[in-house]
Amino acid sequence: MQGVAVESGGWVGREIAGRYQVERLVARGGMAVVYEATDRQLLRRIALKVLIPPPVEGGDFAERFRQEAQALASLQHPNIVTIHDYGSTEDDRWFLAMEYIEGLRLSDLLREGPLPMDRALTLLSQVCIALRYAHKKGVIHRDLKPSNLLIQRAEDGAEIVKVVDFGLVKTHDSDQNLSQAGLVMGSPHFMAPEQVLSQATDARTDIYAVGVLLFRCLTGAFPFHGASATATMLAHVKHPIPSFASVTDLDLALPAGLEDITRRCLAKNPDDRYPDMKALLHALGPWTRTDSLGTLGTFGTSSLLQPIRLTPDPQIRRTWFIAGTLATLLVLSLGAWATSRLFADPVAPVAPPAPMPLTVEAPAPLTLSPPPATAEAATGTAPADPVAPPATPKRVKTAEKAPAKTAEKPPAKEKPPEGYMPVPF
Repeated sequence: MQGVAVESGGWVGREIAGRYQVERLVARGGMAVVYEATDRQLLRRIALKVLIPPPVEGGDFAERFRQEAQALASLQHPNIVTIHDYGSTEDDRWFLAMEYIEGLRLSDLLREGPLPMDRALTLLSQVCIALRYAHKKGVIHRDLKPSNLLIQRAEDGAEIVKVVDFGLVKTHDSDQNLSQAGLVMGSPHFMAPEQVLSQATDARTDIYAVGVLLFRCLTGAFPFHGASATATMLAHVKHPIPSFASVTDLDLALPAGLEDITRRCLAKNPDDRYPDMKALLHALGPWTRTDSLGTLGTFGTSSLLQPIRLTPDPQIRRTWFIAGTLATLLVLSLGAWATSRLFADPVAPVAPPAPMPLTVEAPAPLTLSPPPATAEAATGTAPADPVAPPATPKRVKTAEKAPAKTAEKPPAKEKPPEGYMPVPF
């Protein structure tokens, strides 16, 4: 089957490799055509990507394809489309059987203009974490663009990015003759200066493309655009980086720090860009909703199938975690102390000290005795009425007084203590 038949959708209804039934044409480009197909063995939908070989075919292309297919199959990440199988047909057409994604592309969203900052950073942060994973596996993309970013809706409505079209990749360990076979060009609006100049590329080439994506999503315009593809590519090399305000009349109200991050990604010299995706994610942290760095929140299967939630800085996260832990321990300690005070056994009352004994002796028992003796009592006269005031005694001449009778004189009453008042009866 000829290439033109592949490009025009001529494979619809065809069975590939004895198991893939081609259903419909999904997309086509300069180097591949994508079909929706059914895997008859596993009874699931797949995306079947059929490559169009370059004008000069041969063993180099086949070997390069095998290397890239094996590298792609090793990428198991929730934000990267999964490769299920690869192979060739009886008419020497190479294909990739991939995970089928139902959803829009980022290019579809950008047709209406720039995205809100929060939405743009949420989506592009997922792209960054996917690329960080791929870079650790020794794979760079080199063809990032909005049409290669699919937006899938989770059950809770969250948007999940799927990076596709890693077919134009370069492995760090691949043979130089294969990697320089002229098969990789990229897209003019997203090509880094080193790509335009056919210089060595690495992970910082993808960082440049992320800078173009940031510029495009936040302003609705490309940082470099010429009258032709060649003019656009040369602008990446020669033209200064424009400001956000210079490419749009909209009042974007974006923080200055975000534009600085974008400009650093777009630096002409790779050494002036962020060294890796981790550093770029760290810089984007203050303007992204986040839970934790490391997994960038929780996205993917189970914990990883959620939209990205990125924390600004691992050190800040640890600081807040420690502070929160200490605050929680303090509150728990105060609560335990208050509870122990509330439910503790009542404290036995302290007995008051015994009263000091009085030093004044108690008065003698009261008796109905006559008032103190008067001169009349001494002479034998009748005692005066105890209630009535005593009569003034008559003055007598003691010299002429008769001797006292032998009757015993009643004992003198003990003088009561000072301040004591007899109680009348």
